[in-house]
Amino acid sequence: MLVPSLPHSKPADGILEELLPRLNKGDIIIDAGNEWWADTERRQAKGGEKGIKWVGMGVSGGCKPFVVY
Repeated sequence: MLVPSLPHSKPADGILEELLPRLNKGDIIIDAGNEWWADTERRQAKGGEKGIKWVGMGVSGGCKPFVVY
């Protein structure tokens, strides 16, 4: 299982293209970037062709750590 938190759009597409040849059926990518739903569904379909699960789990707020005051 991989859990990348990437900027949306081209970086996420690039990661998918780089990873697909290296992954096996049943592997899971949980995309923690805040992505447009249609792009997530497109990546799910592309990964699904090889049996890879692409899960969109958008985290809003970017890469900065959560701070409690």
